[in-house]
Amino acid sequence: ETDDGVNILIGAYQNSHDPNGDYASGDIDVRHNFTLGAVWDVPTATFLPGFVGKGWQMTSLIQARTGLPVNIVLAPPFLGIDQLRPDLVPGQSVKPSNYSVPFNQFNFNAFKAPALYGDLGRNAGRGPGFTQIDLGLSKMAHITERLNVQLGGQMFNLLNHPNFSNPSGVLSSATFGQSTSTVNNEVGTGTSRQVQLFAKFIF
Repeated sequence: ETDDGVNILIGAYQNSHDPNGDYASGDIDVRHNFTLGAVWDVPTATFLPGFVGKGWQMTSLIQARTGLPVNIVLAPPFLGIDQLRPDLVPGQSVKPSNYSVPFNQFNFNAFKAPALYGDLGRNAGRGPGFTQIDLGLSKMAHITERLNVQLGGQMFNLLNHPNFSNPSGVLSSATFGQSTSTVNNEVGTGTSRQVQLFAKFIF
């Protein structure tokens, strides 16, 4: 996905008189994305009592994607004022040879101050990818002819894989090229491993 739709709250055009100069990968451009959801009604375990051995269900959700774009700029935005990007040093790559997440994702030596407007394109950097596996197990139990209860648990980020947020793309920042947090820190997709239990009445 390409656009020139700059969000002035988190960035700005390099040259507001030439929006086409910021035409590049959009802020939410994901080049590769994989999602797989699965539901398995577990066969009845005949070696267990009927009410224990049947009614089980397993669910799983697997998500994987490549990183989101990062705009590399000289300084942070200020009230939508033109935000300058650096020049790219010839022969240098935006990605360092000793690339690592979360601390070293951009090559600081690849950039230099421009004479006026930098020749580095908008969103020239890429943040880290995202991978998460969720797993659930539940059992349906009959209370009456019309009333059922479903008991279960869900585990999010089963492997406790760290999913880091985009690194800073501000050259003047002490954290340039570093991810200082995960995608989410409390609840939801992108946190560390979380477990929840539930009871659902169905009638």
